[in-house]
Amino acid sequence: MASLLDLVLGACAWLVVVIEFMAICLFSCLTLEFAQSDGVAALVRATDTPDSKFWILDSDALRNYDQPFLLWKRKAYASLESKIRELLGNFTSFIVLGTAGIGKSFFGYHWIIRLGQMGQEKALYKVGEVVYILNLRSRYVEGGYDVNGEIIRQMLDDPSMWLVIDEKQETPLPGKCRVLLVCSSKNANYDEFGKGGLCCMLYMSVWSREEIGKFLDDFEPYRTSYGNMNVVDRKEGLDNFDYLGGVPRYVLRATKLKEGKSLAKSAVESFGSSVSKAAKILSGGYVKNVSDCILHIVATEDHSEKTYQFASEALMTELGNQYLRAGAVPVVGFLKETFTCPWVGALWGKLYEPLVHRLLLKGGDFVIKAVYANGSSGPETSVHIGPHIMLEASSAGEFGGKIGMGKYVQPTSEVFPSIDSGMDEDILIQVFKRVDGKHGFEASGLEMVDAALKRPSYRLWSCVPKETFPRTGWQQYKNNNDGDYGRGNAVFGKMRQFVVQVDYEDAR
Repeated sequence: MASLLDLVLGACAWLVVVIEFMAICLFSCLTLEFAQSDGVAALVRATDTPDSKFWILDSDALRNYDQPFLLWKRKAYASLESKIRELLGNFTSFIVLGTAGIGKSFFGYHWIIRLGQMGQEKALYKVGEVVYILNLRSRYVEGGYDVNGEIIRQMLDDPSMWLVIDEKQETPLPGKCRVLLVCSSKNANYDEFGKGGLCCMLYMSVWSREEIGKFLDDFEPYRTSYGNMNVVDRKEGLDNFDYLGGVPRYVLRATKLKEGKSLAKSAVESFGSSVSKAAKILSGGYVKNVSDCILHIVATEDHSEKTYQFASEALMTELGNQYLRAGAVPVVGFLKETFTCPWVGALWGKLYEPLVHRLLLKGGDFVIKAVYANGSSGPETSVHIGPHIMLEASSAGEFGGKIGMGKYVQPTSEVFPSIDSGMDEDILIQVFKRVDGKHGFEASGLEMVDAALKRPSYRLWSCVPKETFPRTGWQQYKNNNDGDYGRGNAVFGKMRQFVVQVDYEDAR
């Protein structure tokens, strides 16, 4: 049996280990708090680069960078700043939302720096539950303080005070001060806060391809001095954009690129694993680590409204191919579940079109109606199509040589940008989901068809799902010179237009 001395010595050793562990934890917390405090202090010390295209910050409050770095003066920041100043008479709180990784936190930095330049004496900056007091004139920082502490509560009641909050604020705050909250589009990050007081919702767009290129051009003179930022070169940056879209966190930083691609891959797999999840995302709902990789927020020019776009054509193609590889049943399920989702159009069309080709090739009875340029339409009738032979054409000449009775010819590339296939002697097929008729295709595509086929007349079939068939009418093609729709071009005189109902559910 262990002696009493052994037990005492063991207990002492255990106590020493616990004390050392607590000391390490305390030191780590103090180190992190000091680093964060120093990063906040960098905001009151910020200066300009000689060309005034960047802010120079010697530390980062959010630890994105562990050495001095440059903050690009993105035009969207100046535009948002102007919008907020314009609305100050009507609102006391502002929420700026956007896709994760586009620099919303950096807009918070920008706003604090600009407050100092505009003569503001003090401002508050909240990260998590810690609040810092920034003395913008004297250029020093106090804190961090607890948000419920007496000092902070008094300052929150000052109508001239600005509080900048990073990441989230789940509940309304007391007081009369002005608030800027920058956060992701996850509803829980801001919803309850947004219900308190006079609050204005604004939006920040993802970066455009032009912005990625402009940043890289502006950064080039500073690349050597700020190598710690790990900024990719121009070609790689644009290549990254073409796959991941306008999220600079992953597109511009070499050390984050692998993470960005991994997230995108997982998001595509998650999107394809559940039709209901896909529908939620395509309806603007939030799914962690998926939504921001698939759909990107695009703001209107005045930042007051938002829409969504797929992160990139490449990712959208991967999403579509995932369903196509799974077979017709999953594709039909996706089309049915997401038909009414906004922002799904391009992906929906990519999945619907192959089913249309498959159904027309197989043959059957289809509902059809003639439509006219004046907006009228003929009666709905039924047309029977027999089975056809599937052929492919890689050029205009090959297309013209293969088309004929009983044949269904599909271009293998953008041979004719204004049609999707041809059938029998004179039927030209285009697949649509939209009903307004102004789809952006140019009449030059129809002229190419006419030059290759040389038919005296054509039947132009607009193939649409059953949901839009009743409302779909005449399709207007843009003229080549004036951009007007459906006028002044001889090729339209040879086209008789019809709308054909092709029910994707028949592809099961």
